[in-house]
Amino acid sequence: MEAKKAREGFQTISVHSPNGDVEIEASLPGWKKQKIKVGPDTHRWAFEFPGAGVPAILVVCALEKESRAILDTCEKEARLPLVYRPAGDSNEYWVGEYAPDSSGGSRRRVLVATSGMGITGAAITATHALRSFPDDITQILMVGIAGGCPNDQKAETHVRLGDIVVANEAGVVQYDFIKKTIDADIRRANPHRPSAEMLGAARSLEMGRLNGDLPWEKVMSAVIMAKRRYARPPDSSDILHFGNKVLPHPKDSDRRPRKPRVHRGAIGSANILLKDPTLRDEIRDKYGARAMEMEGSGVIDAGWAVNKDVMVVRGICDYCDAYKMDSWQAYAALAAAAYARSLVLALTSPMP
Repeated sequence: MEAKKAREGFQTISVHSPNGDVEIEASLPGWKKQKIKVGPDTHRWAFEFPGAGVPAILVVCALEKESRAILDTCEKEARLPLVYRPAGDSNEYWVGEYAPDSSGGSRRRVLVATSGMGITGAAITATHALRSFPDDITQILMVGIAGGCPNDQKAETHVRLGDIVVANEAGVVQYDFIKKTIDADIRRANPHRPSAEMLGAARSLEMGRLNGDLPWEKVMSAVIMAKRRYARPPDSSDILHFGNKVLPHPKDSDRRPRKPRVHRGAIGSANILLKDPTLRDEIRDKYGARAMEMEGSGVIDAGWAVNKDVMVVRGICDYCDAYKMDSWQAYAALAAAAYARSLVLALTSPMP
């Protein structure tokens, strides 16, 4: 008997049975066993386990440290063998698995790909994945670090280092898509609305948070205990500047000490590594942006082209100003990854 694993995640077995019928059983962990009968001649038969080869949720990250954070929040991880990657697809894929917590739900698998920085790279990475696995990816997440849009005058919208920003109905705004004239720059981008199903999951998580249920914090604590590189930096390093001034953070009764606050709002996206607080505040005030990043609109364009929904989740590591630093990046990457895990597990539709 000869077995060969095909690219699509199927098992093909060739059997020669000269002395009569042979019954063959195929199994895969977590899937129903399948049986077939093979007659006296040589036959070929394919055992099909739908969805077993490719996960249903695509997660695109710009940086390796962001992808690593996603996998560090998984119960299981594995690199997808090259045999699964069709010709012309230059992505490298990792598979992670989320197990449901005590509240129930279904296990979920994620397909993780790293795009590099920028809208174009993110769009290409997502396009490759969607072309290679067109029937298997049902949702797309763009997850990683970003610059925050603080507002020292409004505590309820004040984004701080280590916080989590999730796109809401206002969507993702590509703020460098403009018509440039002598008199003014006219932005032509319409906000991309995120996945309706993911928005529903985010609402469910918010209802749980109001009731004291914050599953992403449990995940973060467990990962930090195991891997200290994700430890939260001291609060003394969270300094808000505007020009040469140091601005005080507003008092916020809804903020828990040394824990990330979750914000839902618009997210600004552009091929710009932003270090300009004036432009940051302009986008914040015009669109209600809570974070600024460089990949989300590219992934959304790739998803839109094939009718796939996208959600963007960001952990805040700087304030988009001249004082940008790397010390909050690991913690922010973990915060975004932990919330993304909670979001995926909160989805109500079953995995295929």
